[in-house]
Amino acid sequence: MKDVSPIYIRMYDDQTRKYLYSNTKIYVAGNEWNEKSHEIKKNKLGYVSQNLLLKKKLQEWQDIQTKYLLRNKPFNLTVIKQIISGEISTSFTDFIQKEIDTNVTKNKKTLQSHQITLNKLLEYVGQINFNELNFTLIQGFHDFLIQKGTLRMTTIDNQHKHVQYYVNLSIKKGLMDANDDPYKQFKRDKGEPLPKDILDEKDIEKLEQLHFGKEFAHYEPIRDQFLFSLYTALRISDSKRLNMQYFFEEDNGWVIDNQRAFKTRKKIYLPLYHLFPDDTGQSKAVKLFLKYKRRDNELLFPQLTEPYINRCLKNIIHMAGITGKKVSFHTARHSFGTLMSKVVDPFTLKDLMQHSNLDTTMQYYHSSKKLIRQGLANGDWHKLSTAKDKKIIQMVS
Repeated sequence: MKDVSPIYIRMYDDQTRKYLYSNTKIYVAGNEWNEKSHEIKKNKLGYVSQNLLLKKKLQEWQDIQTKYLLRNKPFNLTVIKQIISGEISTSFTDFIQKEIDTNVTKNKKTLQSHQITLNKLLEYVGQINFNELNFTLIQGFHDFLIQKGTLRMTTIDNQHKHVQYYVNLSIKKGLMDANDDPYKQFKRDKGEPLPKDILDEKDIEKLEQLHFGKEFAHYEPIRDQFLFSLYTALRISDSKRLNMQYFFEEDNGWVIDNQRAFKTRKKIYLPLYHLFPDDTGQSKAVKLFLKYKRRDNELLFPQLTEPYINRCLKNIIHMAGITGKKVSFHTARHSFGTLMSKVVDPFTLKDLMQHSNLDTTMQYYHSSKKLIRQGLANGDWHKLSTAKDKKIIQMVS
């Protein structure tokens, strides 16, 4: 068996005459290496592909050096050593994995969806270095997702949303230049938002009036937690954390304050006394709060898992006689948005739901086909003709 040695890329600092080596992990025997051309000789099996791989590795280092110099950042043997050791990452996909593994601010479900996106990215093209991130790669990833044939446009856009998040994060951390952001050229297509099942006023009334016997008494706090979310738009991650430190009694009544949404970290302020008044004018949200009001830091609702709550909700919805709707705990939040869009302006609703941008809020104001038909059917065309006649009379008189 031949004695083989690894091929190294030698990097040096002219001023100090110090050298540093990067192992290419490509091995050759002494008689297979051309010292003059710095290439593998033709007598080695697979020399063409290995020489191309060597050129690619060398080009990667040259690209890194160029980017550092263009950004007026020092590029020396210390920096090179940090890159080789992994202290400074040159791999975009490794950067994403490290961020997913060490993130303590995002919830487990969000990080799982980010991991799925990374897995799809690796499935498409394998490891990606920062200098390989460009429009062509992102467009190719987009086409790859479409060709799967099983993903909706909204799902595909979510994959881009995750990738773009890590592109922006790497720019903030100085690993990429803002001018190299591939999403400056690639325009995301969010597609048409999927229709969501929501509960209307009649459905809500059925739930409110539902009485549980002893056999199903354990359903009552789950139903009430669901309704409280419907009255307040709180996500399950926020409703599960509710205790007395977030409730304050102001001059006009009870409010939720001093809490940040677990998902977005946005501050939550909800004047409960204004939300969903009953026939007597008393807030339904306040009535539920008073029903479950606890002492000190005791949690408002029982600590149950989301899958268990959703399983129970299916039975509760059936018991209430609500049919033809797929309901989960998050349905409460969508129902809040739909109902409140009839009551408040988009900017108020955006704050109530802790949305990051107005586009998300505006989905609740986009009429469905049913609402369009109802709106036109209930329109008073006589008013239009009357106004037109009145204008003509005013013009000629």
